[in-house]
Formats: sequence, structure tokens, C-alpha cells
Amino acid sequence: MAEWYAHDAKDKIGFAEGVWGTGEAESRVFASTAATPHTAAKLPKGLMKLAPTATGRTAPGKSAWNPGQLEITVLGCLSEKALADSGREGEMPDRPAEWATLAHQLRYHDDYPPLARPLPLHLARLAGQYVLPVAGTKGERSAESGSDER
Repeated sequence: MAEWYAHDAKDKIGFAEGVWGTGEAESRVFASTAATPHTAAKLPKGLMKLAPTATGRTAPGKSAWNPGQLEITVLGCLSEKALADSGREGEMPDRPAEWATLAHQLRYHDDYPPLARPLPLHLARLAGQYVLPVAGTKGERSAESGSDER
């Protein structure tokens, strides 16, 4: 996306963070890019080039980071037409850009670098990994069903 690449106030070139849309009023598809996490600025310990040079192996002097783009599609919002069709013409229609911005802001939390997903989705994924029961082994399933393995 062209909007990612930007100049900052010190005229450094790099990647921009934010929510990007198509600019159309009725658009419901947005892209979210996060800031460079603090972990990307450090070189990993023991990092070496794979091929030795004439003077011996040397470690790379620069680190690199490429932003991940999170696609945010806002569904279920009421447009002016949907409100008019339901007889609620005086009500304010939903603005998908505001919901996309909220999802983007939820990628930032005090205890984490920018998350790949909004915080509620991140926590739900962790719950799925650590809280929900996992399938047992074949022997455990057979014992539970009452069959005898011989």
C-alpha cells in the first residue's frame, strides 16, 4: 500500500501507522498498520551471516521490520438507506470508519507491543489455546467410551 511509506518530521523515510481506507463514503473495508514494535529495533543475540567472509563471520549491522497489514471489514452497520427502509429516518447512521479506527486502536495495549489483532480477538485466541480442553489420546478416548483395547 502506498500510504505505508512516509517521511516523518525529521525527514526520515519509513513506514506509517494508521487506518487506511479507499476514500469512498460507503466503504466498509479498511487496512490497519501498526507502529514498529520495540522488539524490532534490537538485533537478535548471536545473529551471524550464513556465509563466512574473507575476514571471518560478521553479524549484520542493521535490523529490519516490515509492517503487517490487518484487513478490517466493518459489517452490520446501519446506513441511511437501511434506516429509511426500517422507518427510522431521523436516526444517525453508523460510520464504518469509526468502527475500523476503534479496531485499530484496540491493537495497542499497555502490556504488549502492537498486536496482530485487536485485544479482544488476541485474548480470545489465547483462551482457545490455554483454557479450552484438548482432545485426548486414542487410549483415553477408548477408555471413556467403554471399549476395551486388546
